[in-house]
Amino acid sequence: DSTMKEAFTGIKVFLWAIPIAYIIVQFKKIPAEMSPISFIYTNWLALIILFFLLGFIVTLAKNVVAKAPAVVPGINVLEIIKNGVLGIIAAAPYAILGWLLKTACAQITLPGEILDPSFHILVNLFAISLPLSGICLLIRRMNILDAFNIKKFLYGFFIVYLDYSFFGIKAGIVLGIIYAFFAYLFLLFIGFDNTFWIYLISIGIMFAVVLYANAIAQISDDIYTFPEKEELKKKEEALVNNIIAEQQSIKDER
Repeated sequence: DSTMKEAFTGIKVFLWAIPIAYIIVQFKKIPAEMSPISFIYTNWLALIILFFLLGFIVTLAKNVVAKAPAVVPGINVLEIIKNGVLGIIAAAPYAILGWLLKTACAQITLPGEILDPSFHILVNLFAISLPLSGICLLIRRMNILDAFNIKKFLYGFFIVYLDYSFFGIKAGIVLGIIYAFFAYLFLLFIGFDNTFWIYLISIGIMFAVVLYANAIAQISDDIYTFPEKEELKKKEEALVNNIIAEQQSIKDER
């Protein structure tokens, strides 16, 4: 709520929705025999837009954690590029692991029309939670080594998985209800084959991205704030004890 009430957030979202609309328009031109991943690989502009979108998400989440005055990224392109690169480095190994897991589980078929799709939905959420955990670690201090702290990763991963899955379901329901209403109006009066509908969808995607980045920051804070404070407290106590021991040693020498 505080993010959406921030000055110029609406303008930023509307402007960011333009490149998203471009991707949607290009996706509609995908030949039936070409997969979306193959299309992105061959369409460099779409790939660049997705990279900037990742930088946007990492920057926004980092700003929320740092309690920055302006949360939604503006025109600071260099910061978005830097954070996009850090986001790729932090998430890529976990994303590859998630892809391998998803590929392996795709060979598994469970009996029942409900059990099998439910299983694969949970696997997909699990696979997405892996790189998400890396980003949750990264945004604490924007130190790339934090993303590969296996102890912290294992400590928080399952909470990330549960919180992210719960958030995804809630956001999906809310956005689904909103866009079902708009879709009904367009179906009655205009139809879906027009630029305005595509742009409206793009705005919805950007609002979802803002929600998603805020959720990453919220999840990261919920999981890691208390342990980090406890760790800092132990370091401060150890420092105080060392100072006391040194003072006592000086007194003994005298």
